[in-house]
Amino acid sequence: MLTASDPGLTYITVISSVSLFYMEFQKPGWFEGDDTKQSRRVLPPPEKFANDHDLFKKKLQRSLKLSNRGVQIASNREDLNKQIESIQNDTEPRLAAQQILGDTSNIHDNYTVDRQHGVKKTGRKIQTFADAFGQFVSAYSGIIEVIATASGPYGEVAYQTLSIFFTVVVNKTRNDEKIAELLDDMRKTFPKLEPWKDIYPTDNMKALVATAYQQVITFCRAASEYFTRFFKRLMMAIMPQSSMNINEVAAQIYKTLAEINSEGMFGLHGRTQSIQRKLTDVLAQNRSLLDEFAAYRKEVEERVLQEDKQRLEALRKALRVTLPELETNIDDTKSFLMKVFPNTSRYVAHVPATGYLQMNCNLLHETTEYQEWVSSSHSCLLFLSGTTAAEGRKFRNWTHSWLSPIAIYITQDLARKNLPVAFFCCHPSMESKIFSVNQIISSVVLQILAKEPQILRDKAVQFLSIAQTELYRNSENSKQHVRAVLKLLEDVLAAVKALGPIFIVLDRLDQYEGKFSFLMDELVRLVGKSTCHVKLVVIADTSLRRGEWHPEYLSDENIDMDRIFVRQGWNQRKLTNLELAKGERSLTWDE
Repeated sequence: MLTASDPGLTYITVISSVSLFYMEFQKPGWFEGDDTKQSRRVLPPPEKFANDHDLFKKKLQRSLKLSNRGVQIASNREDLNKQIESIQNDTEPRLAAQQILGDTSNIHDNYTVDRQHGVKKTGRKIQTFADAFGQFVSAYSGIIEVIATASGPYGEVAYQTLSIFFTVVVNKTRNDEKIAELLDDMRKTFPKLEPWKDIYPTDNMKALVATAYQQVITFCRAASEYFTRFFKRLMMAIMPQSSMNINEVAAQIYKTLAEINSEGMFGLHGRTQSIQRKLTDVLAQNRSLLDEFAAYRKEVEERVLQEDKQRLEALRKALRVTLPELETNIDDTKSFLMKVFPNTSRYVAHVPATGYLQMNCNLLHETTEYQEWVSSSHSCLLFLSGTTAAEGRKFRNWTHSWLSPIAIYITQDLARKNLPVAFFCCHPSMESKIFSVNQIISSVVLQILAKEPQILRDKAVQFLSIAQTELYRNSENSKQHVRAVLKLLEDVLAAVKALGPIFIVLDRLDQYEGKFSFLMDELVRLVGKSTCHVKLVVIADTSLRRGEWHPEYLSDENIDMDRIFVRQGWNQRKLTNLELAKGERSLTWDE
């Protein structure tokens, strides 16, 4: 007898994975609609098969001396499961199969008592067999369902045979576990293909499945006859070397199942290789598509950037501004300021500027107004103004403000934090010039849009229409002109509000050619607009009294003074003797 532990069966293991790779895109067919050719080639004729089944039942009836009562046995999986469950639940089975076979317990009562030695042991044996049989049915039912698709009584015959077999074994209360062991061994070697109908039905696989189906039917019949023949079992107990048909059929079943596993494994490898080739092709196609998409995306992005540049250039021409320009170049402006206010760590007698207070980062950060401006989450304005001593510069005839380094500190700090900042210095070089509001604000507008050019995709026409109006182009610096220019800045700030605060640093705004106080009043009103989110810094030198402003004179009741941080009169002064005696001091510029 073959068992699951025999070396010849060790390779029958992983067939449960075949179904995943053996499936095709269309639903495979087994024996449906093939009753004239294929089914006849691998399955016995249905008429002969039904006759053999009837002879089997009559033979059992004669062996057990059953009375001629109506035949009602389990003919499908559901009824058979109920029959098995009734035994597993230790209840008396009520299926019709029991009525056919009759009450056979009275025929061999004495034999049963001698064999089992007690009711408890008998019940345990029956439970063991019922469990093994139930698992066997679960494994074999897959083959039955496939075979049942062919025209004929194949499904009914299989389930009736299993039902009769189960009833015979239970009613005979057999204590010999040979059949249970055979069933368990076969159950372990049945291919666990779920669902069976998804397996690719090759001709060879069809033939093997049909063979396994018939062999299990033969096995059940032989086992049933074995259980009904007392003297045959007695002879086998006396002469173990006698051949037993059950073992022979079981060996044939093992061989067939091994061939099914081999066929499935062959199909598995073929299918795996096919899938691998398809996967390689798909990956290559995917890489090609990704390359094409990347090239197309790059082309689109370049085209969009080019269109953004064209729109920005059209607006620049309308505003009559040149970018980049010296006034917006933070590095060049810093370079000039470093010449005017060089680093001095201590007092030098022949250099008068070393005896004056010079701006440095620590001095700025200690300023209350600056701290409040930085911490504010709303639009706000920081205004710093004061005078510069003539000897506080390296050269007396230069006109730069000692507060201008603040504009460099703030702008560079914002740039390091990758925050959007627009910078404009009205005194970036040695020469002191006068600027119009158009020049200053138009430059700021272009700096903002250069960082966010996508805004022009929707707003280019609107901004161009404002820039091309006569009121905007007017250079008389009238109040209407100033408001028209600031209206463009307001619209631009409104368009980028969703991106977060925009920072604007205007150094030496006292160089504005128009009325300084009016421009400052309008900037305050801009900060108060709910459509904008802007943080503005204005630095002015009051040495020539051009940068003076009085925010307390603002008459508009809608202006929120809490958003204005002002430090006026921040004048450069001489250092005291005590300060000079301290030695080294904070530097104006980072080394």
